[in-house]
Amino acid sequence: MSTSDLTLTLLENLGGMDNIESVSNCNTRVRVSVKDKNLINNEELKKIEGVIGIVPFGSQVQIILGPRTSELADVFLNKLKLTNANK
Repeated sequence: MSTSDLTLTLLENLGGMDNIESVSNCNTRVRVSVKDKNLINNEELKKIEGVIGIVPFGSQVQIILGPRTSELADVFLNKLKLTNANK
């Protein structure tokens, strides 16, 4: 799955672009803070090709992606026009 397609699929299952408050990342995870955690479809997130795992944590979801993390976080931020707290 392309990074752009993966990003769109993740966004859909995170409740859409309007539900995203912020995005940050480390080496293996993209951390997404959401406005309404009830809009997150955790079961579908786990099934997405390229997702190694997810860790729900309050209003944040950590999506484990391995080596694609940095690339995906950049695409996420470009789509959302947010500032990455790690940069």
